[in-house]
This record gives sequence, C-alpha cells and structure tokens, in this order.
Amino acid sequence: MKLITEATPILIFQVARARQVSRMEQPEDTRTPSSPPSLNFRLRRLNYLGEGEMVQKINRTTEEFMATFPELKQRCDQLEALVNDCKHCEVYSIAQDFYQAYYSSSGLLTSQFGPARLLRCFELLYPYFRTVNPDETEALKSMPEEITVYRGGRPPTETLTLGISWTTHQQIAAAFMDTPGDLVIRTRIPRKHLFAYYFAQCECILDPARLVPGTVERVLTLE
Repeated sequence: MKLITEATPILIFQVARARQVSRMEQPEDTRTPSSPPSLNFRLRRLNYLGEGEMVQKINRTTEEFMATFPELKQRCDQLEALVNDCKHCEVYSIAQDFYQAYYSSSGLLTSQFGPARLLRCFELLYPYFRTVNPDETEALKSMPEEITVYRGGRPPTETLTLGISWTTHQQIAAAFMDTPGDLVIRTRIPRKHLFAYYFAQCECILDPARLVPGTVERVLTLE
C-alpha cells in the first residue's frame, strides 16, 4: 500500500496519552507521560496494551466506567428538561460523566447515543465543560478564530464530512485509514462552533453543518 498525496508523504503514527484515572489523584509529572503505553488506535482509547500497575489500573477503571454508560444514557434523556429548568447541579454532574465517557470510549458512546443525539448532548453541556475540564477548555480558547481540522476514514468525502469528531493534526487523521481508498479530508471551521477539545488525538467535537462552505478537500488517499 502507498499514500497518494499532493504534499510530501507523511509518516502515519499512532499517538496516545494515558487516560487520567483522576486528575486529583495523579501527581503532575504523570499526567502526560513521555512514554505512554502502546494503544490499539482503532479502539479509540478503549484499552491500553502492556504490563504494569498503572496500565492495569487505567484499563480496570475504564471498564468499570464503561459499565455505567447505559445509566448515563438514561440521565441524558432528561438533559433538555434539566437545562430548561436551570437544574445546574444535576446538569454539571452529567457533564462530568459525559465528558469522561467520551474520553474513555468515544466509539461505544456514539453507538449507544447515535451521532445526532450525541451532538445535541455536546451542545447542551458545552457551557459546563469550562469547569469540568478547564485545561482543555483553555487550550481551545487559545486557538485561532478559524481552525483547520482533519478527518480520516472511508469514502465518499460527503459521508466522511458528516462526522462530529475531527482532529487538528493530519497525521492523527491518517491513522484512521486502513483499507485501500480510505481518505483524509481537510476543512476549516470557526473556533466558536467547536463544542469540546480533547488533548488525546487533538480531537475537536463540532457540528459538521457549521463547516466553512466550499472548504472540504481531500488531502490523502490510501492506495
């Protein structure tokens, strides 16, 4: 297989950051390890590979947390009403769990909620993310007013464009190509239309309807 690109071929690499079991529990120097455990990239932070107490603790905590996803789905059924009734404590609690749930396994959460409902939850919870995860929120605020984002996966371009999960790094998007014909596309979106940003995979959550018209272009094809 080879990459066809208009620019210099890039190295497809897998990037991962050890999931934070708890920001408050971990010392500062372990929050972004310089040598993260190996990760099956297609599982989207679902299960870290390797040995060692930290990796085992991460996987065990992730599995326990994933078991609560059905309950989270039921709580999110009440989200519209809670927001309308200004039940801020209840909404904040959902925002904490929802933000971490997507971080733990975005694929599983998407399959349970469906893309449209998942996006609506991000829209409703966005104001609460500023306190749920201030570091990533500040990183988002420091970005340019218009951001270039990438998305990799199966063609056609029109279908790939409909996804809500993008990244600011082309190399990361390229890691999601695994069969001939798979693509990486690039486009732009105003920063104000992003609902969340995750350090892992430099991931941006957005409404594809808000993309700048006429800017979607194919930048890589796997042959």
